[in-house]
Amino acid sequence: MQLGAFLVHNADMDRDAAGLEEKFQDLVSIGLYTCQFHGTDGKYYTEENARKIRELADKYGVTITAFWCGAALGEGPCFWDDYNAPFVVGIVPPEYRQKRIENLIKGAHFAKAMGVTDVITHVFRVCKQRIGAQQISERGCPVFRSY
Repeated sequence: MQLGAFLVHNADMDRDAAGLEEKFQDLVSIGLYTCQFHGTDGKYYTEENARKIRELADKYGVTITAFWCGAALGEGPCFWDDYNAPFVVGIVPPEYRQKRIENLIKGAHFAKAMGVTDVITHVFRVCKQRIGAQQISERGCPVFRSY
């Protein structure tokens, strides 16, 4: 298994093509040739952008092993702490689930256009704090508890 990196790019590919290329350059400059590509903003999920990403990956000899469709998938709140994150990331929150699944499907088509076969998102998150059954019920979403 090769060691890789998490390459994040949530910008307009036309306005920030140089920034994206620089990220691929940085990756190979430290000897990494695999990455997971991350993008949460569905408005950039176009055939043209997929082609640009694929061309850069090929130019630098980088294998994109998976496409991350993000934490909030462009819809609803997103927090990165141990208390709130299990309830708001990925397709966990019921009130945003349908829209996020739709965005995830768009992301899967984008991944395919990039030549990437695997798509990742948060389905659940292990909570590091003690969360009682009542809180889980009040929050209305599945959480795996760890103590």
